[in-house]
Amino acid sequence: MNAPEYDALNRKLNSEAMTLLRNSQNLIPITHLNKGRIAVVSVGNDTESVFQKTITLYADNIGRFDDSNPLPSLLDTLKHYDKIILAVHSGKAEHRARIGRICQTGKAIVACFLSPYQMNRLSHELTHCKTLLLAYENTSLAQEYAAQALFGGYAIKGKLPVSLEGSFKLEEGIYIPKCRLGYAIPESVDMDSWILSAVDSIIAQGIKEEAFPGCQLLVARQGTVVWNKAYGYFDYETHRHAVATNDLYDLASVSKATGTLPAIMKAYDNGRIDLNKPMSKYFAPLRNTDKKSLTIEEALLHETGMPASLQMTSVIIDPNSFTKPLIKRRKSSIYSIQIGNNAFANRNAQLRKDLLSSRKSDRFPMRIAQNLYGSKSLPDTLINRIIECKLRPSKRYLYSCLNFVLLKETVESATGIAMDKYLQQNIYGPLGMQTTGYRPLDRFPTERIAPTECDNFYRKQQLIGYVHDETACFFGGVQGNAGLFSNANDLAKLCQMWLNKGTYGNERILSPKTVELFLTEKSSTSRRGLGFDKPDMENPEKSPTAIEASASTIGHLGFTGTCFWIDPEQELIYIFLCNRVYPSRTHDALSQLNIRPELFSTIYRSIKNHSK
Repeated sequence: MNAPEYDALNRKLNSEAMTLLRNSQNLIPITHLNKGRIAVVSVGNDTESVFQKTITLYADNIGRFDDSNPLPSLLDTLKHYDKIILAVHSGKAEHRARIGRICQTGKAIVACFLSPYQMNRLSHELTHCKTLLLAYENTSLAQEYAAQALFGGYAIKGKLPVSLEGSFKLEEGIYIPKCRLGYAIPESVDMDSWILSAVDSIIAQGIKEEAFPGCQLLVARQGTVVWNKAYGYFDYETHRHAVATNDLYDLASVSKATGTLPAIMKAYDNGRIDLNKPMSKYFAPLRNTDKKSLTIEEALLHETGMPASLQMTSVIIDPNSFTKPLIKRRKSSIYSIQIGNNAFANRNAQLRKDLLSSRKSDRFPMRIAQNLYGSKSLPDTLINRIIECKLRPSKRYLYSCLNFVLLKETVESATGIAMDKYLQQNIYGPLGMQTTGYRPLDRFPTERIAPTECDNFYRKQQLIGYVHDETACFFGGVQGNAGLFSNANDLAKLCQMWLNKGTYGNERILSPKTVELFLTEKSSTSRRGLGFDKPDMENPEKSPTAIEASASTIGHLGFTGTCFWIDPEQELIYIFLCNRVYPSRTHDALSQLNIRPELFSTIYRSIKNHSK
């Protein structure tokens, strides 16, 4: 037996050994991660244990404690938490009082890394614990699988191998089905580790060619994450921050499919919107315009006739601040600011002072970037300009960010709730997506957010935590076309919910009928689905996916270098996040090297007996 197969067997044995002996109030699997606070306390180990680190894959925002926290102050702190996960790594006399007192809080969910007989010696101390999981040994694998067990990462089906006098009987054990993503190695889901490891060299070459300074890559199959790695650094120069798997990336247009689209799906599921109705039925400003008949479905398919984007310069640049033209193809002393390939802006151009200010005030309350604030009237100015834009003569497919701006306004009008709050309440919160959201600087330090472009024209600063896309940016950071920040592990939860036909973590997020409709509906004139991108089956060499991808594959690309793809036929999830626009959007090596499709193809090749 080779090493990966041996590892897979060892992991299987560990997962099947986990034994749930007590589950008062059905606390396991732990649900409703968006409600209440969770503390993790280790006795006989530290906060850097494998157990505590694995828990962060499920719940990022937790309190972490160990033996270094004095018991009186710890107990006082734990009063502010709703659930306490107690990891018992030692049954020594000096630890028993600590274990007993924490269990007496009545909130303790205990994972015991001891033999049955060692655990039995703690029967008095464990009397008051709500839940008791026996992991049998204090190994790294036992800690990893115990953490997964508590959150439903795999089915708990272990039985006690001995009787314990006065407590538990032989063959006792409570069965709990799987309800969330688990974490294992490729061989556990019939994939080949050696073949899959080729992604490392593809990414290494990408970093060497400066396609991106760093990235995250996640692969999941059959409900199990088998690859969740971070590579490189936030930048090319300093190497101060090596990318971690819990860092955040600007998703760019992936926001369309992981932000606006789930909001539309939920609103449709609740009967708040009808896909065949015009957006004007919900968003009143469209009613007396040439866009009054544009339907929600047409917008999702990019078949409205809307132009691709809003010319932001015509809205926010003061026309009196420079001598025309604003942009030239060649660099010069005046046209010195590069804003694209063969595009240089006039350095004298200034932002409109009636719409933007360097200081926050009652008139300029909306934060756009560091030391840049938008006026109260700025969002209306932008949306009015979008409403006034000229439609194309035909509704033939044309990818348009403006479709999703209008979809955001539609879902907000239909639900009566701001889209970011609607998503948090109905999608991200219930899924336990604790890092995903708009305006990340409201919740996270800059040290956890990958930088994007150094914007020398509009915002005149290095962008960290402010959305790269100018349209989303000048709307205040929340928009239908862009604005989301997240990491690969968080996005995988959303993807798996879709694969599960609307459920995750024992919560029903969407109905099966709604999921089926949105995942299978496809345009009759393009490769697009309802808000999703899909493979180009007629021109597979030009497809944004791998050539091996099935016709049922769904996903999306993002301008900053992001993508996700879901292949329901293989129960496969592929997520790649990077900041290829650092330090400039002119960096196009990611596309030139075809890295995202090549990674996807490698993933398919690693699937054993994959014939396509």
